[in-house]
Amino acid sequence: MWECSASCRRSIATACAPPSRSTATSAPIIPRSSTTVGWLGSGLQETWDTLDLLAAEGCEYVCDWTNDDQPYVMSLDGGGRLISVPYSHEINDKPVFERLHRTADEFRDMICRQFDVLYREGAESGRVMAIALHPYLTGVPHRIDAFDAALGYICGHARVWKTTGAEIARHYRAQIAKR
Repeated sequence: MWECSASCRRSIATACAPPSRSTATSAPIIPRSSTTVGWLGSGLQETWDTLDLLAAEGCEYVCDWTNDDQPYVMSLDGGGRLISVPYSHEINDKPVFERLHRTADEFRDMICRQFDVLYREGAESGRVMAIALHPYLTGVPHRIDAFDAALGYICGHARVWKTTGAEIARHYRAQIAKR
């Protein structure tokens, strides 16, 4: 499943921008007519205002926080709420290939090992496994077969939900509403 998520206007270090001065550099690019409901900031960066700006634009979830393998609610200073949908910094082709210089087969093995642990843990309570991909890295002919093999491995297991960030956020929101 594929889904577009919004990002910011330019990729610059904005995390230290003071509140209410950050909108010029990190204002969300979410067209008013857009069906985009997710945010993945450039470089996983946010300013003090980003989350409130996103909520005001109708964004439902963010993926900038790599601190869990389950979604959670983020209560915002402005009174809004967003769902944090898990994202992976390690199961991510950019650092794997560009910084760590791993092979396609090593990336495949990493994906499968990550899946095995989350699948085992998910027997009691669901887990989210994000695989961060960049077509110019994984989509090339000498790497794509290894990725296809990893997907085949994952999809060969029962009860794997292949879904989008929006579907995860909406499902999680529905579950917490039942509590």
